[in-house]
Amino acid sequence: MDETENDYMCIHFYSIGFYRYYRSEPSGFRITCLTARHFSGRFLRQNPSLWASFMLEGRSTVYIGGDSGYGAHFSEIGKRFPHIDLAILENGQYNEDWRYIHTMPEQLPAEIHELDAAKVLPVHNSKFSLSRHAWDEPVHRIEQAATKDSSLHVIHGIIGSPIIY
Repeated sequence: MDETENDYMCIHFYSIGFYRYYRSEPSGFRITCLTARHFSGRFLRQNPSLWASFMLEGRSTVYIGGDSGYGAHFSEIGKRFPHIDLAILENGQYNEDWRYIHTMPEQLPAEIHELDAAKVLPVHNSKFSLSRHAWDEPVHRIEQAATKDSSLHVIHGIIGSPIIY
């Protein structure tokens, strides 16, 4: 996004496959496309596209888990990227019927441990209610888990405020 044409920002799009990366020069910032577990079936055709997660590497390493259910990919990602400073993980809109595409509350601590993330920012919660749980239940449940397990370093954002980790 470094060129301007007719007062509009020109954006360059790059298509990369799983476990491939794009490196920005000269900064060396790197974004790696990783797997996630979801489906894409909101239209007439089932699964016409894939869902992804991303690792951002620069001055710090940030994992963006995307909208994903729990699976073996978290352990694999943690092994490939052993120094994750912050993991941004789904925590909400779950239902036992959706356990393969949305992380269940009892699975979130396992994801964090498998990624070995220094800190976690739970997202995908407290905005609207797509599922049958209370809108603020996901936040309360991860806080309860963090109280029982001191190795879970959970941070929360405040709308309109920067997050410093």
